[in-house]
Amino acid sequence: MSESLDMASYDDVWISNGANSVKIVSNKIEQDLKNNMTKIAMPVTAGNQDSKKPSMKILDLKRVEHLITISGFIEPQDSLTATQVKNKLIEDVLFAKGECTLKWRGVGSAAYSSAANEVSVYIDKIKFTDHALRLQKLTGAYRYEVIMDLTVGESLTG
Repeated sequence: MSESLDMASYDDVWISNGANSVKIVSNKIEQDLKNNMTKIAMPVTAGNQDSKKPSMKILDLKRVEHLITISGFIEPQDSLTATQVKNKLIEDVLFAKGECTLKWRGVGSAAYSSAANEVSVYIDKIKFTDHALRLQKLTGAYRYEVIMDLTVGESLTG
């Protein structure tokens, strides 16, 4: 199952690690849920060649992966430049601790968290694109395009 939310008005997404948090102005958020089932193809024998039953047996252990991809922009925040915010995301959020908190209106339920719109995630990948000169000329602001791949989950070590 895949859900894509292309929003006409931007949604703010916050990713934090304790006291360190970074806001991402998102323009697209995708959630992918994949159920990793064990599929067993059953052999066809002389006795069941004309059978209408499926030849595939499924073992469903409910090993569901929940992946979130956020596309958006890092902009200046508080007294920090966009470059400083990008570096804060790398150094203080990604490298400081594996597990982070994602705050966004599209996540958070009793299944994931006691807090509304919050979920524990791990950062799989971050890609930054610097459109500085073109964007600065168009909007007067300097910002980074960012794409983040996140996995929803909690640490085994507690």
